[in-house]
Amino acid sequence: GQVGIRCVHCAKATDKVRGTDVSYPHSISGICESVKEFQRVHLDNCHNVPQDLRNASHKLGSGTASLKSVLNNYYVQAARALGLFDTQDSGVRAGGEPVPMSMAGFQTPGGEGNG
Repeated sequence: GQVGIRCVHCAKATDKVRGTDVSYPHSISGICESVKEFQRVHLDNCHNVPQDLRNASHKLGSGTASLKSVLNNYYVQAARALGLFDTQDSGVRAGGEPVPMSMAGFQTPGGEGNG
């Protein structure tokens, strides 16, 4: 089936109300944006998320433009490492050949890679 993002708090809830608790990215390059949109639309208003987690999320904020680029690159590489792949008409699917993550672009402050 199509790969989606689901609210872990709603998945454990007994009321099982459906709505914005699941998001389906259209491509692996869109996963990062889907996560941000999921957070904005669902997690900020989810009655199943504990208040302490909601408060911590608000303190983290949305980050800087340079961080967003690194995050997007990370999401794409992580998706490929899990064997996720894009389809022409069915969004993101699982079961592809995993592609090891590259350390390029993920440097320590000293300039050396982590692996």
